[in-house]
Amino acid sequence: MEIAERNKRMNSYGSLYKAAIEGDWEAADKFLKEEPNAVTARITFGSETPLIVAVKVKVASRIRFTEKLVERMSPDDLALSDHKGRTALHRAAGAGNI
Repeated sequence: MEIAERNKRMNSYGSLYKAAIEGDWEAADKFLKEEPNAVTARITFGSETPLIVAVKVKVASRIRFTEKLVERMSPDDLALSDHKGRTALHRAAGAGNI
């Protein structure tokens, strides 16, 4: 992927990324109501989805965020992986999130 395309992606999804990092469901919900397909978007340079971003670090405040995000996803969406082939389940397990 080109650098310009990656930068455009990061700018487009910056507020969703921030919401995933902070576990801010209200901000994410607002974003996703306007762009429902963003639930499966690749929002980082490493092609991570919002779910992968939310679960890759063990932070209690992200539990509700993760649950709400998963409610909007299909089983196939849960299998999406980053550029190294790691799914949200891989990242959650790696961080000790159960």
